[in-house]
Amino acid sequence: MQRYLHFPHLRMQQPDWIAALVAGIVAGAVLMVLSLLWSATDMTSHPWILARRIAAITMGQQVLGEADFSAAVVAVMAFTHYGLGVIFALILSVIVAALRLDGSPSKVVTVGALFGLALYLVNFYLLADSFPWFVDMRGGVTLLAHLIFGMLAAGVYWKLEKNSMTA
Repeated sequence: MQRYLHFPHLRMQQPDWIAALVAGIVAGAVLMVLSLLWSATDMTSHPWILARRIAAITMGQQVLGEADFSAAVVAVMAFTHYGLGVIFALILSVIVAALRLDGSPSKVVTVGALFGLALYLVNFYLLADSFPWFVDMRGGVTLLAHLIFGMLAAGVYWKLEKNSMTA
């Protein structure tokens, strides 16, 4: 009788937290480099606007009024950016573990893309009331950046989690 009551496919699989942490840092680093490259090509805004916008999540809107370089703003931006990247990768790892996608890289990357899309929608539409300085960043480039983040975080997580299970 117990054999029929046991549903192993419904059991929650524990995520690999270290793999998720590393995936968040890696995907965050790639996203930061891409964002810096994209902002460097935008001649209409000052080069530190993105750093100030991200830092303003933690420091408040007053940092948006300046246009010059500030080591404190860049440090807070990096802490905020990587902290959020790790948090999002941890959430993504729970989703991947819950869906038991660790055997299929294409499915993991697809879930990562969907996660990136959801992250974009939440960040730039639902949270825009709290952080209105992000509203004008809505669009294709920012959406693409979030898709890349989700796909990369999922792919790195899958690769590291897969390797830690075989080691």
